[in-house]
Order: sequence, then C-alpha cells, then structure tokens
Amino acid sequence: MRPVLVRETHVNLDGTKGALSVSYGTKNLKKQDRWDKDLIIEGFIERYYAGLKVPTRFDLDPINLIILPWCSEFFDCSQGKKIVMGTLTADGKRRLDNRLRKQGAASASLSITASVIPG
Repeated sequence: MRPVLVRETHVNLDGTKGALSVSYGTKNLKKQDRWDKDLIIEGFIERYYAGLKVPTRFDLDPINLIILPWCSEFFDCSQGKKIVMGTLTADGKRRLDNRLRKQGAASASLSITASVIPG
C-alpha cells in the first residue's frame, strides 16, 4: 500500500457513496528537483504526526491528482489490515498551501483539512 495525501472528499447527494481526491506519496524524495513543487515530509516529528515511517514526498502535480472511490479495492481494512491516518503539522500545512498557491490551485485552502493515510 502507498501513502496518500487526502486533498478533498466527495460524497454523492444521498450520502451513500464517497471518494477521495489524493496525491500519492513515495519514498523517492527527488529533493533536488521537486523540493519546491511537492510536499516532502521528512523530519521525525512531522512523520510522527503524519503516521509515516519513512521520509515521504507527495506528488502535488495537478495532472497526478487522482480520485479514488471509497471501497475495499483502494481502502481495505479486512484480514488485519488497517488504515492509519495522520495529520500535517502547522508547518506542513503552510508548505502545502504555498506549493498549491504557486500552482494557482483554487484548492489551496484544503491544506487545512489535509490528512495523510500512510501505506
């Protein structure tokens, strides 16, 4: 399983189906090329709050924003598996907001409610 940064939640009108807009995370930090474009969670305290075991880079490129339906294919809690959720620190939220603003993203305010679901 891969960690994801939840960027937005979606629920249909009758509240029976949901989905999440996510940015995938990777341990391939690419710091030299992507430090100012993506969100990198590296320090111990940031990783602790986010629930991440290793330094992780979340790809914020708009073309890579993915909508995943809330279903067992993507979010499976069966057979002893669990979803671990974390949060961004205030500094992480600020950096996320700055990166999204640089992209001209209208969703920059979503950083306040961003969640991290580690893999």
